[in-house]
Amino acid sequence: MRLEIPEATPSLNTMLRRHWSVDRRLKKHWHKLVWVALFERPHGPRARFSKAKITITRSSPRMLDPDNAAGSVKHVVDALRACDVIADDTPEHIELIVRQEKGKAKTVIELEAA
Repeated sequence: MRLEIPEATPSLNTMLRRHWSVDRRLKKHWHKLVWVALFERPHGPRARFSKAKITITRSSPRMLDPDNAAGSVKHVVDALRACDVIADDTPEHIELIVRQEKGKAKTVIELEAA
C-alpha cells in the first residue's frame, strides 16, 4: 500500500518546542491527512496489517539530522494506528524505515506485510 501526502512531516525539534495544545492540533491534522490519503486510494480505503514494514520518505527542500527525521514521523505512525491500518506501533508489529530526500514538500508512506 502506498500513500502520498502533499506535506513534509514537521521536524522533531519543531514539535518539541511547541505548546502541548499546538502539538495536539498537529497530531489531529496528520490523522486527517492519513485518513484522506487512505480513502483516496483507488482500491478502497485500507488493509489492516498485523505485522508491517513501514517506509516513510520525507521530501523537503532541507534535509534534517537523522535523529530529527526519525522523530518527525511519530504523528504519521500514530495516525496509521488510529486509522486501524496497523495493529499496533510496537516493535513486535512494525519495522519502521525513515528516509529523506531533497525536493518538493511531501511525505510518502509505503506499507507491506512483514
